Amino acid sequence: VADVFAAIFRRYAELTDFGQAEKYVNELAHYTQWVQTLETRLLGRANRWPTRTKSDCAKWYRSIAPPSLVDLG
Repeated sequence: VADVFAAIFRRYAELTDFGQAEKYVNELAHYTQWVQTLETRLLGRANRWPTRTKSDCAKWYRSIAPPSLVDLG
């Protein structure tokens, strides 16, 4: 199941943040709907993208994160 979540979030980021073209009509709409459904099952943003940390690794990870995924609830 985790791999399915990852694939959906990856493709959503590719479409929204990296400007990839849709492979079929309404692909972005489909992925947006799926992401909205899955978003309720994610850990809190503070756990996924910590802002108050001394960890250089966590700071780096957040700095390269796709904005569309950071913005998820």
